[in-house]
Amino acid sequence: MYIRTNGQYLDLHEKPEIISYLPDLKEKKVLDLGSGIGRFTRHFATKAQHVTSTDLIPHFVKKNQQDHAEFSNVTYICSNVMNLEFENASFDFVFANWLLMYLEDRQMKLLIERIHRWLKPQGEFFFRESCAVKRIKNTTDGYYAYYRTLAEYDALVKDFTLVKEGHIQAYVHAFADPLQCYWHLYTNDLKNREFDKEGPQNFCSERASIADRQGASESKNYEAADTVKQSTELFDRKAGEQSELARRDLTPSKTDSSSHLCITKDNL
Repeated sequence: MYIRTNGQYLDLHEKPEIISYLPDLKEKKVLDLGSGIGRFTRHFATKAQHVTSTDLIPHFVKKNQQDHAEFSNVTYICSNVMNLEFENASFDFVFANWLLMYLEDRQMKLLIERIHRWLKPQGEFFFRESCAVKRIKNTTDGYYAYYRTLAEYDALVKDFTLVKEGHIQAYVHAFADPLQCYWHLYTNDLKNREFDKEGPQNFCSERASIADRQGASESKNYEAADTVKQSTELFDRKAGEQSELARRDLTPSKTDSSSHLCITKDNL
């Protein structure tokens, strides 16, 4: 969810970017966990065979249903994500945008186990989260969330096969925030997939050591965002330049989005 005032700007640039990372959904059954008011419902409904859209907040679900009433291939469920029950191998694709950060560790681990069961063989899982260099639990002003490290999320999905992960470039370019990250995974080994295997495998090998990633390398790469608080301050400062940024050509960086960018004080 957006907790800043520039949600419209972010939606203009961030939403198409996330969609560009998603797989082909033709004839697929999709589960959208924590769908909110349905930012991605229209995309899923127009591309997939069927969409199951879930959220905890009743008026969010109602708004989603009203805004997408023309689609007959969407089922709406109002429920706590931890109370959801589906048959094994029910879905081809599971999507979660800003969901795991609101769960306790034990809940998160249990949900990931369930997602793995809910997915069909060679099913796909995409999730995006707000991350941190050092784990932080936020309870400020009634806003409750965990900002976890990249290594924590890597360990969480160890039973999946990683295809790609990276930064949300809209945040990097506009707000110098490298801590909005995504993961794209498969339930089965890459050798069973019909696509370019070399790229994902090379990428996985580059990030083989969690200790190296989470140690000196991340301290260097994220010097400008040593904590979520600092990252938020950067976000707010850059947000003041929103009108100018909106006129800029936000062409993706030449840096491959599949690897973590090096953000230092020199290039903020």
